[in-house]
Amino acid sequence: MSDVIFIAVMIAFFVLCALYVSVCDRLIGPDELTTIGQGTDAIPENGSATVASTSALIEGGVTA
Repeated sequence: MSDVIFIAVMIAFFVLCALYVSVCDRLIGPDELTTIGQGTDAIPENGSATVASTSALIEGGVTA
């Protein structure tokens, strides 16, 4: 009998957690997904970035 009570308590716990998340989602609103690098010049206009230019940018160098 104690196994049935334990399973019922566990199911009730997860149902309450799901309800809590849905209430918080209604209050705050859903997450807005943004793309990485949106609005930045991650790739040079003359083509794709090379390993040399990428490593120079990381080290603080200037590439042409």
